[in-house]
Order: sequence, then structure tokens, then C-alpha cells
Amino acid sequence: MVGFYYSLTHFHGQANLEKQLKELNLRIVDLETKSYSRNPQTSSAATIRRLESQIEELTNQLNQATKERRRASLPRDRDVSAQLVESNRQKVKLEEEVRLYDEKVKSMRHQMDAMVSTLAEYFTGFQRTNVDFISANDRERTATGEAARRA
Repeated sequence: MVGFYYSLTHFHGQANLEKQLKELNLRIVDLETKSYSRNPQTSSAATIRRLESQIEELTNQLNQATKERRRASLPRDRDVSAQLVESNRQKVKLEEEVRLYDEKVKSMRHQMDAMVSTLAEYFTGFQRTNVDFISANDRERTATGEAARRA
């Protein structure tokens, strides 16, 4: 918040200096126009020199304010740049984690498919054994029934 206030006051100060510079330039043009319409007087020349020195001073102040504003923004730019680098580093790390989890999920799916396949084979084998047992049991009953009838 302090940085924002500092930037705002510098911006306001810069705008103020620019306004003063424009006003002084207008006064110079006005005074030069008046001096050309009348006979040149030494007081007009002195006023023009004084105004030109004020313009030069204000121009220097404006340049200095601009330089200070640029310097003030450098640390913020560095902070943003550092945050961007950190954000990219974290993004790469998270993408790698996601890739590893995807591989783990694929591996678990393959294991699950193999287990389901094995279970299906066991179930099929159980059914065959059960059918064979029932058939054998039926044959035994039939053979026992025929033996009992013969006897």
C-alpha cells in the first residue's frame, strides 16, 4: 500500500511539474510576442531568460521524478518475476506428480484386469468341476439304481 501511495504521489507530482512547464512555455510565447510588437526592452529579455531557466529547472525535476519512478518500480518487477519463476517451478512439479499418478492408475487398472481375468478362469474352472461332479453323481446314482434293480 505504501508503494502504491508513493507511486501515486510521484505521478501527481510529475503531472504538476508538466502543468507548470506548459504554463511557463505559454508565458514565454506570450512575452516573446509582446516583445516583437514593441521595441525590445531589456526587462523582457531578462524575463525571458528567467522563464527559460525556470523551464530548464522544471524539466530537470520532471526527468528526476521519472527516473525515481522507474527505480521504484524495479523491485516490484523483480518480485513479480521471482513469483513467476516460482509459479512455473511449482507447475512443473505438479505436472510431474500428475504424470506419476496417471502411471500408477494405469498400472493398477492392468493389475485389476489381470485379477478379473484370473477370477473368471477360476469361476469357469469351478463351473466345469461342479458340472463334472453333478454328472458323476448322476452316473453313480443311475449305476446304483440299476444295480439295486438287478439284485
